[in-house]
Amino acid sequence: MKTNGRRQHSGWIKTSLLIVLVVVIILGLINYFRPIPPIEPITKDNNQRSAVTPLQWPVINSGQAAIGAVGYGLLATDGQQSQVPTASTAKLVAALMILKKFPLRVGQTTAPLITIEPTDVALYQQYLAEDGSVVQVVSGEQISEYQALQAMLLPSANNIADSLAIWAYGSLEQYSKAANEYLPILGLKHTTIGSDASGFLPTTTSTASDLTILGLDALQNPVIAQIVAQKQATIPIAGVVYNVNQLLSRGDVVGIKTGNSDQAGGVYIFAVNDELVSNHNVVIVGTIEGTPNLEDSFTVAVQLISFAEANFNNDVVVNAHQAVGSYKVPWQKNIINAEVSSALSTINWSTTYYKPVLSLVSLQAPKPVGTNVGRISLWHSSANQDSTKIILASNLSPAPWWWRIIRFRP
Repeated sequence: MKTNGRRQHSGWIKTSLLIVLVVVIILGLINYFRPIPPIEPITKDNNQRSAVTPLQWPVINSGQAAIGAVGYGLLATDGQQSQVPTASTAKLVAALMILKKFPLRVGQTTAPLITIEPTDVALYQQYLAEDGSVVQVVSGEQISEYQALQAMLLPSANNIADSLAIWAYGSLEQYSKAANEYLPILGLKHTTIGSDASGFLPTTTSTASDLTILGLDALQNPVIAQIVAQKQATIPIAGVVYNVNQLLSRGDVVGIKTGNSDQAGGVYIFAVNDELVSNHNVVIVGTIEGTPNLEDSFTVAVQLISFAEANFNNDVVVNAHQAVGSYKVPWQKNIINAEVSSALSTINWSTTYYKPVLSLVSLQAPKPVGTNVGRISLWHSSANQDSTKIILASNLSPAPWWWRIIRFRP
């Protein structure tokens, strides 16, 4: 009986061991074939903020000034930003409003045609009598929308500004109402369009900061950008007309609009296309408002252009092959770095810092060295981005079989 008991006990042990072995094998197989979760990235703080130096504005004979740049927006202001008469810089609003109602493509210069009415001739005679800037018109004359925009923006014809506004909106009152409703959409919070479209009357007011934003908006329209860079144009009746923007002779100045009146003094919105770093151009836009006359505005603009150029810096955000993140792989001893493929540098305004945005993806093994795993970007605005890709610094090997069997969590 005892021998029998020993045999039964020994058999039970063997059976139990076999069951345990089978269970271990089944669990090992289940573990082996269980999906491996993605390997999540670990980001590093790459805040390499450059030292910010206070702006040293030049001493200028102007009530207020502002600087911005295409892709950067408004960057800096000087002087009290209070609403004062804009003079003819208001015609940029008129140009945007006309093209909003009747858009043109670049190269579309002959249509639609506008027929000059006796009321348009009356506007010409009125402005002529008031010593305003004009372009001659005659009743029955036909002028294209593009040519009318040239007449309004180059020699700054007040009569053409009002005629265009009436043609597009039915009356100056309707134009003024529509323009004032559209100004907030343009980002102009301190601008009011008065009773004319030309800016001749002091009822149209703005600040240097708003006019700089207006200049940036205007350059986004390719037709306006093309016209304001022209030195002259030929239009019906008047013949050859010339741009009153004298700084176009510099070559790097590409616009935008002058203004001059007894109430406003000299007002000037300028744009200059500067190669601040080799093969990297920035279009700087600035405004001078409240100089004694337009000639003084040109003088101040030259100072502000030099000032703006000096305050753009070429900053290296990250160096080539710099690690900006990593991946901790459970079956490897060392972490795998994620590094930038090439140096990321950017043109920064001296008092503005743009924090880099890092985007890394999760990974499934295996992945070879050099795999693209994300980007590091620097956003100056929604339309202006500098970026470079991020790659794996070494191979991400597949998980070994033994690790897949004995793993506990992943």
